[in-house]
Amino acid sequence: TKGRCPCLWAPRGVVAAICPWNFPLAIAVNKMLCPLVGGNTVVLKPSPMTPLSTLLLSDLAMEAFPPGVVNILAGGSDVG
Repeated sequence: TKGRCPCLWAPRGVVAAICPWNFPLAIAVNKMLCPLVGGNTVVLKPSPMTPLSTLLLSDLAMEAFPPGVVNILAGGSDVG
């Protein structure tokens, strides 16, 4: 049968992203991009070995998005 197959893009909520130590900035951007385009919020946990590059990314995110859309949790292994 011929018909239409609607595709509904609806936000799902909060997306958690955990980044490894290698290529921290590139991986963080890739993990944040798709959920943000879909209308979701992101909680990003960078590696405890490389938090500074991801924190610099948070400065850019604060200019581009409203408060609370991108959240970055820097810390050791006890954070998550």
